Amino acid sequence: MAASQSSPNIVESSFDIWRKVPPEEKLELMARAQSKGVGAGLVILIITGTVAVGLRLPWVFWAAFATVPFAFQFASARAWRDIKPRTVLEYLAARSAARRYAYGAQAKDLTVELMFKGRLARDFSSLGESAELDARLEDRDSVSVWVSLFPDTIVMISERAGGAKLEMVYSTLERLAVTAEGFDESSPDLRRLVFDVEPRKGERARWFLTSPYPAALLVCERKIKRAIEENKIHVERQRLATSTLFSKGPAEEESSSMSFL
Repeated sequence: MAASQSSPNIVESSFDIWRKVPPEEKLELMARAQSKGVGAGLVILIITGTVAVGLRLPWVFWAAFATVPFAFQFASARAWRDIKPRTVLEYLAARSAARRYAYGAQAKDLTVELMFKGRLARDFSSLGESAELDARLEDRDSVSVWVSLFPDTIVMISERAGGAKLEMVYSTLERLAVTAEGFDESSPDLRRLVFDVEPRKGERARWFLTSPYPAALLVCERKIKRAIEENKIHVERQRLATSTLFSKGPAEEESSSMSFL
């Protein structure tokens, strides 16, 4: 009974995480699965073509040619049944690790709004040439990351032998500014997001985020900016409400209480 009750939650979670996969990555996965079907069709044609020429039986080649669409469908579906579950498991594991780090950063909402893969690099110019050189020698200047965007927090983790490693976590509502660069250029390598962070202590930090999925970068930028604007409006409303409350005099408070009675 326990297994039957938990299975719907697992299925629902799998469908939910599959919706988090960027459309560009889904197209890439579909192309990878279809390439297996194309390869299977070519192998059939090459083998049967060689046999048909050797035995001088042209009908063997044409008969095999007629089966190529079926072989394509079979090989593609088989590859897709292997690729999709693996991708879902990868995203589930990344979401679980990102939620753990977001909880440690005191995130108020642990609902993941956006997930995608990228590459994170830090600007070491403000830290000096020695820090930049040490980062390059230790291979820390650029790292592949999983980007997880929560309603009030952004988390970036990398994969390590011992598990996930936190690379960056910041509140999207405070001390964080994001800018998109290079999207007007024709080269996809120039498209990136620039994160400027104002820490409470220490030097100002700057990070560069690139991704093979530029649409996900734009969506990430817009979601962060919208969250920042909504937080500013909320803070302004609270400030106005507080100032209005304290601006009332004792006579106004007494009259309001008497009218209530």
